[in-house]
Amino acid sequence: MSEPHRKSHALPLVAMGLFILASRGARSESYWTAETGEWNVNANWSGETIPGADDVVVATNYPGSAGGAYLVRVSDGVVAECAQLKLDTGDVGWPIAPHVTVEGGGKLYIRSSELNSYVNSKSAVHVEDGGEFSAVKLLVGLPSNTAIFGKIGAGAFVNEGKSTVSSLALRRGGVVTNCGEMVVSYLKVGGNVGSGTVVQTGGALEILNECSVAKDGSDEYSAELVVTGGSVTNRGFMRVAYADRNRSNTRVTVTGKGTSWVNLGTGTSNDNGCWFGKYNNSTLYMTNGWFVVADGARFENACAMTFARMAGTSSGQRIDATIAVTNGAVFFCRSNVLLGELCQDSSDGVSTGRLVVDNAEAFVTNAAGTAELRLGSPLGAGTSEARGRLEVLGGGLVCCDRLVATNGTRSVVNVVSGVVRAKDAKVATGSVLTLGAEGASGGEWRLGAAGVCEFSGGLAVLAGAALGVEFDAEGQTGFADVGDQELSFASGSRLNVTLNGFEPQHGTNWVVARARTISGLPVATKGWSVAKVAEGGRESLMLQCDPPGLKIVVR
Repeated sequence: MSEPHRKSHALPLVAMGLFILASRGARSESYWTAETGEWNVNANWSGETIPGADDVVVATNYPGSAGGAYLVRVSDGVVAECAQLKLDTGDVGWPIAPHVTVEGGGKLYIRSSELNSYVNSKSAVHVEDGGEFSAVKLLVGLPSNTAIFGKIGAGAFVNEGKSTVSSLALRRGGVVTNCGEMVVSYLKVGGNVGSGTVVQTGGALEILNECSVAKDGSDEYSAELVVTGGSVTNRGFMRVAYADRNRSNTRVTVTGKGTSWVNLGTGTSNDNGCWFGKYNNSTLYMTNGWFVVADGARFENACAMTFARMAGTSSGQRIDATIAVTNGAVFFCRSNVLLGELCQDSSDGVSTGRLVVDNAEAFVTNAAGTAELRLGSPLGAGTSEARGRLEVLGGGLVCCDRLVATNGTRSVVNVVSGVVRAKDAKVATGSVLTLGAEGASGGEWRLGAAGVCEFSGGLAVLAGAALGVEFDAEGQTGFADVGDQELSFASGSRLNVTLNGFEPQHGTNWVVARARTISGLPVATKGWSVAKVAEGGRESLMLQCDPPGLKIVVR
């Protein structure tokens, strides 16, 4: 490797190792010529001069090394500067790679707003506790045209201190790990720059404008963002498994007690909110997007969320997007959640969005009482299908202001064990909606106070399952309208009554459900009785507060 001469500091354009002369000449390139050593030592650099804020710093293969990594240290009290940082062995099979470590009390500032700095091919940047790093444009991982199958270590950035990056992109094989304080304006994991992984094990990550995981591009890859500790605050929009691609297996995971993700968004419309699994145009085979909130973690979202949105006009698309809330986790959305959507004409495609709540809690609600959970939304005139599915398992709880499942048999509500609590609902499954399952402890659909839940496909409550009735402080309660279908109660089913500060008068009656016919009667909560009353060619389910002598427990 020949040693380049240092040139006058001017404003050039340098991209991916190629010189492009600008009107005022080219920046100087400073090559690291030592093995392990200090940044602020002249003898470690080409021309024996420490690079400055206008220089391009290049660390590649050191020909005299016996193998392994060599280290460029920014030690305590050192302020290191450059215009661009290029760490690259030049060959993913090369046995050595440059590592830059910013130690506690050290600072590394990459100044250029034009040039992409990059960490490629087994190289790494490590910001230790107490260290400080900033860059405008940083790429971590191999270039998108480089095969990485069978290769290990395609570039890494580790932050334990304090780091600020305006644009952080992870391409093929790149890994970013954070357990310190990190602020990123634009975080792009995978997409048109290939796959990548972000892992947060603690500390705090703040995203100011955009969080994209596998957005754009048309490659076959996977991308992950894994949060196992600390907090993530996203102030911008979010895109996961989004736009044109062949196969995209993409996952965002928030897990662990005390771990949190707060997604503020830029507005309440879908365009400015969170999209998981979206197809635009051109040929697409399948896109899979997963958002997992697990093990006591908490996810909060202030803007609209769409899972599995088909917006293209081609045929045969498959879009699958799932949010899984499990094992004591909490999902809280203050705006609409849409599972499965078609926006334009398309043929023979399937768009499937799922919300699975297993031994956890999910809330779709806001102060105005207008937040909606919608299962399937066919807006186009094509032959494709938009499917939405809600599954409640393991004693999970789902609370929403409004639940809409009206896309025929493509909208599925499966309450096996747990509670769905809806103030208002429209459910038309094309077949009977069933609460509970054979051999399960049962599920409950709770009618929110003063709301109306429509079950135009029928409603069946199996043994061990329940229809719940909730009163507000003024004595208003919900109502189940089963239309011209059957409301059936199996032996061992229940009618649960919840009083929220309301003390009813004994002997008072409420009609809580109406159907063409009601078969069987549930066992009501102690202190209440239930009866079937015929009226106007239909049958009503009458709930009565029993006469004095029975103690009513206000829950």
